[in-house]
Amino acid sequence: MHPAPAILIIFLGLFVTLCTYLAAYTYMRIPYVPEARCYFFVIVSISIYILGYAIEISRTDLAGVLAAIRLEYCGLAFAATMILLFAIRFTRQKDTPLKYVAALMVVPVTTLVLVFTQSHHDLFYINPRLVDGGLFAALTFERGIWYNINFVYQQIVSLAAFVILVRQALRTKGRLQHQAIALALGVLVPSLGSIYYFLGLIPFKVDSGPFVLSITAMLTAWALFRLGLFELIPAGREMALDSICDGLLVIDNNGRLVDMNNAARKLPGAESFRMGDLLPGDNQLVAHLRPLIETEASTIAFCTDPQEGCGHHYKASVYPLSTRETGVQGIAILISEVTDTVELLRRLNHQANTDELTGVLNRRQLMSLGANELTISRQTGAPLGVVMIDMDQFKSINDKYGHAVGDTLLKKVAQSLREKLRANDILGRYGGDEFVAFLPATNITQAMIVAERLNSRLLAENYAVEEESLTITASFGVLSVCACDDTAIDDLLRAVDVALYQAKANGCGQIAYYPDADLATVDVQSTRQAADMTVRRT
Repeated sequence: MHPAPAILIIFLGLFVTLCTYLAAYTYMRIPYVPEARCYFFVIVSISIYILGYAIEISRTDLAGVLAAIRLEYCGLAFAATMILLFAIRFTRQKDTPLKYVAALMVVPVTTLVLVFTQSHHDLFYINPRLVDGGLFAALTFERGIWYNINFVYQQIVSLAAFVILVRQALRTKGRLQHQAIALALGVLVPSLGSIYYFLGLIPFKVDSGPFVLSITAMLTAWALFRLGLFELIPAGREMALDSICDGLLVIDNNGRLVDMNNAARKLPGAESFRMGDLLPGDNQLVAHLRPLIETEASTIAFCTDPQEGCGHHYKASVYPLSTRETGVQGIAILISEVTDTVELLRRLNHQANTDELTGVLNRRQLMSLGANELTISRQTGAPLGVVMIDMDQFKSINDKYGHAVGDTLLKKVAQSLREKLRANDILGRYGGDEFVAFLPATNITQAMIVAERLNSRLLAENYAVEEESLTITASFGVLSVCACDDTAIDDLLRAVDVALYQAKANGCGQIAYYPDADLATVDVQSTRQAADMTVRRT
């Protein structure tokens, strides 16, 4: 028996050199490209397998051949599994959970242990021996049960990797599709070669595995250098996209998810998204983004779980993805969380429009909303009621108990008034201890009923102050008007102030209304003495 021809060993040595170069090249890109780590282990396992086989066919003694085979299986046992892990990482762009990796490693690790201990059992090789294969001294043996188990496992894993890559090729276009096709062929060729070898169809007892895996190495090298599988620019772009806080979704014209960054995976509802699949129709996030996907809008804002009162606010914008040659190929949706901004604006708006002490509207916002209701009255002809409330002898409370107690009482009074008004009524602090309420679609009779209800509420309330029980009274001026074109908000307030003055003149806890008149002619100083002021005593 004689060793293999030198040309065959040199041929295998060249492929070992190629694999070593690919492994080194890939290793340098692991910090930049997540897929590079899996690809590195694929190439290392192939390189070890080819090197071991080159040593095997150069030996003519059984001990030397078995030692070389042990080296071979340090790579061969893991090659198919590494290819599957790489296919998963390449298509889904995320690492396989460790528990699944551990499960996939059970058979390869067991195979390696049995190969290294084959002299103590018949589970893998039975009666291994050398025969003249024609070209070199070839190892022959009867197959143990684990040999067959390992072969079936390798085929299943290879088939799974092939299917994953074919699906990727069918879902993508351009360079990504070409990459997937090259890698799928790199999986298919060694799988077919191993089947031929298992069936004994390879002449001269040559193991086809190292040669077909060399083809795999060439195909992946073509994908690596010609198709830019691990180009630094895309890798840098991926790192940049994964480092930003905004979510990014890339969707093709068929509605399939092509890419997404890490921030997008954390969005509520995005956990069910799968790369290459259609976006789920019953998904809450997809429902929010539907106007963007269907090109009905360029920017939208939405909130998750608004009914809970603690939802997150987002702003999403869409950008078409197109080239001069092929036109629009899909869209990119950038999703930014703006919860903090929305909450800040809400707080600022609340502070700008709310009286800090009482919690009702401040004077500026009260006048603004009152003017708006006056405009509605002018347009619709509906009456607008106005009630002005002034605390009776409130200065004496401040003088006797201090302003801190006065502020507390004023706050409670505002709360009591608010409780007795409708949801669409507008209550604000007009100044000092004065409040104004605008009552939409309310005539004078209804406005008087509201004033009486407010007055009764205050009279029924007892406030505990320094072990004393106080009853706070207020005077009420009431007005209702159907606004005409020249009616202004200041006219209403002048008139209702006249009514309030008359109520105070009649004692504490009184209500007075302003009769029908031309509001624009109201003069506060003179009209306060008017004899036609109607007063209702409580």
